Amino acid sequence: MDLNNSITYQITKCGALLRQLSTLRLRNQGLNITPEEATLLNQLWDKDAQSLSELGTWSIKEASTVTRQIDSLEKKGYINRVPDPQDGRKTLAKLTTTGKQLKSAFRKTAIHAIDETLTDISREELEITLSVLNRLKQAACEELQ
Repeated sequence: MDLNNSITYQITKCGALLRQLSTLRLRNQGLNITPEEATLLNQLWDKDAQSLSELGTWSIKEASTVTRQIDSLEKKGYINRVPDPQDGRKTLAKLTTTGKQLKSAFRKTAIHAIDETLTDISREELEITLSVLNRLKQAACEELQ
C-alpha cells in the first residue's frame, strides 16, 4: 500500500509538520511553552478553573499526559492547582496572573490562524476539510468507546 494515498498517514504527517511550525512560532515570540501546553492554556483562557479530567477529555489526552503538562505549566508559573469549591475531591487548574497575561503574547504567534496563513486555500475548501476531519474524528471516537 502506498502511504501517500492514505488519509491517516497524511493527517499524521501534516499534524507533525504543523506542530513543528507551532513550536517555531512560539519560540520566535519568546514563549517558553510547547504547542501542547499552549492548547491547554488556550482552553483555560476560554474557561478558567477546569479539572484535569475535563482538560483531558477536551484534549483527548491520557490523564498522565495532562498531569505532566499541568506540572510543567505550574512550574513555569502559568497555572496553579486549587481545590474545587464544589467537590473537595477534585483539583482544578486555574490560571495565574502571569498565565492570563501570556494570552496577548500567544495571540501574536498567529498559531490560531495557521490554517488561513500557510497557503492559498479557499474558505470553502477549509470548511469542507474541517467538516471531513470532524466526521473522521467522530467515527474514531465512536469506535474507541
